[in-house]
Amino acid sequence: MKFLILGDCHFRVRTPQCRTDENFMETCLDKLQQAMDVAHANECDAVLQVGDFFDSPNPSGELVAEVITSIRAKWRKPFYATHGQHDLTYHTEASMKRSTLRIMEAAGTTNSVGGYTRFGCKTSRIHGAAFGQIPPVPDNDRYFNILIAHTMVGDKPLWPGHDLTGPEEYVRKYPGYDLYCLGDYHYPFSVKVGDAWVINPGVLLRLTASERDMQHRPKVVIFDTDTNEPEDIYLDVKPASEAFDLSKKKEKRVEGPDFSAMVAQLKAAGRIGLSFRENLVRYLETKKVEKNVQEAVWNALEGV
Repeated sequence: MKFLILGDCHFRVRTPQCRTDENFMETCLDKLQQAMDVAHANECDAVLQVGDFFDSPNPSGELVAEVITSIRAKWRKPFYATHGQHDLTYHTEASMKRSTLRIMEAAGTTNSVGGYTRFGCKTSRIHGAAFGQIPPVPDNDRYFNILIAHTMVGDKPLWPGHDLTGPEEYVRKYPGYDLYCLGDYHYPFSVKVGDAWVINPGVLLRLTASERDMQHRPKVVIFDTDTNEPEDIYLDVKPASEAFDLSKKKEKRVEGPDFSAMVAQLKAAGRIGLSFRENLVRYLETKKVEKNVQEAVWNALEGV
């Protein structure tokens, strides 16, 4: 069997700072079409998307309609996707039932995988772990077991002091799968741990003018269960020099005290983030607040 692994998409309408695109929605749809073309040309049996399909839990209706139309026009086989935090209102599991991925599932475009949802796909079994979920234990080793998870696992820390879970550690913690398809970490890696592969294709779109984003080459990965090998297929994208206008990059303010070093230290220590939502998520998880209480908090905040 062949699977096309699709990384974080972060589809959006608004053009990110420094991007030169006149219509960023068209840029998003072009990348999706390229990915579907690759899946079709290589006779893949299914698409596996690792979460953060959209950049917001409330994307433009026009964007959602165009995405559904684009997938339907190119793809008639299974398309499995899990929820990333950007797909979830206030990053909560309770919001899955009203998410945009749920709408796409109702439209017959995708299948949402997460928690204890499993799908059989010929000789393979697809399992999912959405953002914040613990991966289920594979219940049948006669299948080629695949995990699609949105979790921060990477091969290189993103900042000094970043306590990042590595692929080997993740496999030791959640064993039993033959293929781990991971998202959230935006940069690609393919690592073999024992007999299993751990693959993150990287983000599909270059969203910032950071040096690492500008050097990133968007791609998809095809995994063939017969050969047990991945194949990288790079998408047709503009060079960074054309995709970004660095003159639009905000200059660092020099007046007043510089708190950047302090903020970096606090972030590295895991004490603070720059997002109220992420800080609250971290607090609730650290304090092990019960799920029903967490849901009540987020439901209350929705009305604010």
